[in-house]
Amino acid sequence: MEREASVRKLELKLLGPPETRLDGRVLTLRTRKALALLAYLAVEHGPHPREELAELLWPKSGRSKGRTALRSALADLRRELGETKDSRAVRLLVEHDSLSFDATSDTEIDLETINAAFEAARTFLARSGSEPPQGDLRRELLVQLGEAADAYRGEFLQGFYLDDAPEFDYWANLERERWRTEAGLVFDRLSECLLEAGSTREAVDVAERWLDHDPLSEDANERLMRARYALGDTAGALLVYEQYRSTLKQNLVAEPGPEVEALAARIEAENRRTASPLSSARYARRLPEPPFVGRAKEFGILTREYHLARSGGLRIASILGEAGMGKTRLANEFISWAEAQGTDVLFGSASESGGLPYGPLVEAIRPRLER
Repeated sequence: MEREASVRKLELKLLGPPETRLDGRVLTLRTRKALALLAYLAVEHGPHPREELAELLWPKSGRSKGRTALRSALADLRRELGETKDSRAVRLLVEHDSLSFDATSDTEIDLETINAAFEAARTFLARSGSEPPQGDLRRELLVQLGEAADAYRGEFLQGFYLDDAPEFDYWANLERERWRTEAGLVFDRLSECLLEAGSTREAVDVAERWLDHDPLSEDANERLMRARYALGDTAGALLVYEQYRSTLKQNLVAEPGPEVEALAARIEAENRRTASPLSSARYARRLPEPPFVGRAKEFGILTREYHLARSGGLRIASILGEAGMGKTRLANEFISWAEAQGTDVLFGSASESGGLPYGPLVEAIRPRLER
């Protein structure tokens, strides 16, 4: 029993859709309230009166029924965590009138990874005016920030709500804003450090992940524009700007801020000075028409696969969906964008009605052979 208690590892992933695992096994809690109780105790350190917890999670049940429901949820948690009277590794500290959570050494919580990196990034920024970390300290910061960026799977308790417990949902929304802010600084500092170190492709990847999590973030959009421009992808940088404007318009938000507008203007002016008439024409075709909205994420995936292929790897992407959803339009926009990068595109098509054997390959290769 003592050996078993010492190796039981609890993982709490509260950023993104919540996940709880014990020694790799997903915990199957009977109710959402049991998971809500665990999350609340893990985040809000210290003892909490049972009466307050019952009021938080079962506000409409009355005092007696609420305490009974709390006992039931607590029993469910203790059973799934394998905690009994004889257990030596106890995380749920149960007192007569209060409950608390003890994060032992065998407990991993993704929030702690984000918070540690957030504090390290703040310290870095505070020192940047005098002597910013260099050498090993800078490398350690990059590793810490990278681990935190990987740990951020989405907003706090993503998709998790309790319709009959408004105070809990209000608390969860406050936590979402808090962790969105902390993750934003992590992505900001990590992508900036990568750009400063000349790791441009890695900076693009981090900025794209940041933008996936927070499409309305002006800082994320500006950083991705800068990273793609530093990579030499001027058309891609301008596409980020166009997609950002479209996203803001869809969400009834104002136009991009003056810094983003100025950056876009500078990149476009540079692009016009260096582009040939042919590439300028391609760029004009590449810009999405007004109806091309709502596909920023999918387009971003395709451009990411393009850059991975350019770095030497074989990549295959499939666009799937119901008829009429805009698959062809998305593919054509991506092809136009790839051509604007100077890519030699081979294009072949097939239909359900069949055709010549290897017809799409012949169609794709023939123009190249003729040239």
